[in-house]
Amino acid sequence: MGINVIYYPFKELNQLNVLERMNPVTKNAVFPKRFPIFMSTFKLYSLQEEIELIQGLNKSTGKNIGIYPEIKEPAFHRKEGMDISNIVLKILKDYGYKTKNDSCILQCFDADELKRIRNEFKNELFLVQLMEFKKEEEKLIVILRSKIIN
Repeated sequence: MGINVIYYPFKELNQLNVLERMNPVTKNAVFPKRFPIFMSTFKLYSLQEEIELIQGLNKSTGKNIGIYPEIKEPAFHRKEGMDISNIVLKILKDYGYKTKNDSCILQCFDADELKRIRNEFKNELFLVQLMEFKKEEEKLIVILRSKIIN
């Protein structure tokens, strides 16, 4: 496993160029139907910068396009001394995303973290649990069964 980006200052990460994932040996795209390799240069942007872009476009177009951020690996971040959920929730609140009526759906694979966001942080955003692996599905079934029985 490589070194995680959380160990670098954002100012340093912001200097990197970002491109579509490719096989280092063949130089072919890992996902060939996505964005073409070497066609454009991209940078990393902060959540704040992305929100400001969306809100600015909404203002200039008269639309209300929402955001769909994801809390990534919350247990890993807490283990490393960062409460990623707390950080993201503060940013969302600062930009006016506080309730289910706001144009923000917050997603995460970790059901326990979503419960923590709702209960500990008393957050009222629309929350969505992502599922990819059998263990998340099994955990959801246990939760649903406990709700039905109780």
